[in-house]
Amino acid sequence: MNRPPSDPVGPDTPTRVVASSKSVGGAERPVSESASHPPSPSAETVFGRYSVRHRLEKYGFGEVYVGHDTQLDRQVTIKVMRGESAQAPGAVQESLREAQKLARLRHPGIATVHDVGVHEGQVYIVSDYLDGIDLGRWLRENRPSWREAARMVAAVADALAHAHERFIIHRGVTPDNIILTAERMPVLVDFRLTPAEDEADEKKGSVSTMPWYISPEQALSAEHRIDGRTDVYSLGVVLYELLTGRVPFRSTQLPELLRQICEDEPQPPRQLVPEIPPDLGRACLKALAKQQQDRYATAADFGEELKRVLEIQPISAVLRQTATEYPVHPRESTRPSSGPETTTSVSVKRAREAERRQLTVLVCGCDVFDSEAYLELDAEDQTRVLRAFQETC
Repeated sequence: MNRPPSDPVGPDTPTRVVASSKSVGGAERPVSESASHPPSPSAETVFGRYSVRHRLEKYGFGEVYVGHDTQLDRQVTIKVMRGESAQAPGAVQESLREAQKLARLRHPGIATVHDVGVHEGQVYIVSDYLDGIDLGRWLRENRPSWREAARMVAAVADALAHAHERFIIHRGVTPDNIILTAERMPVLVDFRLTPAEDEADEKKGSVSTMPWYISPEQALSAEHRIDGRTDVYSLGVVLYELLTGRVPFRSTQLPELLRQICEDEPQPPRQLVPEIPPDLGRACLKALAKQQQDRYATAADFGEELKRVLEIQPISAVLRQTATEYPVHPRESTRPSSGPETTTSVSVKRAREAERRQLTVLVCGCDVFDSEAYLELDAEDQTRVLRAFQETC
């Protein structure tokens, strides 16, 4: 099942929009992002040693260009911090400090930053040019299995954990900010460096160019509450969309969308796709908890939980496989022999009794036997599973 081209907001809404102040307050549809683009710079535009080739279609705060490193003769990506907030007193130095921290990140799941600088009062960041498709565009033509979805999100969680350990929050995790390499490995791009980026969006009348992925604390503009768990929530939305083909909350009007994010509970993904393993459905919902303390404490914890789900099969499948591998054998007859017991057999019996030693008895238990999956098996299958457990112990 392919992702509908108009998803995730609704049947009448463009896939990527910037909600203007006019569309938020009235009944007009949100303004298309392409309509809000200013003209692309000329080929002569340069930022230090980097010349601009053309502007990319998507961007968050500021603008992102494809450029050329004139010294190393390679293609690069250039992000330029635009707007009044970015040029406010102190904002340039703050953005520059954050960009320098970002440049110290070294992780295969994060686009490497090669250079930062200031050109005519504007901070620019030069990073790898990734020759791949973003996850949002890939989803319009593809629908991953639950295993593929869990694998992708676990990899992104590892990348976020690397950044969080160095006190860097992405603040804008969306499918459009995840690039898939040729090997279908996800790479994070477009970190938001400072609160000024969000403030610039608010002045435009929107919280984010992709508001379906923001956390409740971002929807409430609670800047002091934003931390690594904010990224965990946004990544949970990405996982939900990968699993179900839709985002948990949708509306054509921004105020209603923000209300849903802050107040409504998402529909459990297993109600939409029953094939999703219960543990994976629970992990997704935990990442989407309204209160930060109810989510995974770290992105690393989220990633480890997804890896655990990938390493084990659903318990019902394990039980049925065990029942097949360990068939029930007819019990050996315990009826005594009709013939008289020989002297030899009596001697052997006494010898064995004399060889008895003190034993330590280990009592093993397993919560499998209290699970719904086990109780749903018939008596014969339960016997097989019990026999297999006893042999393992």
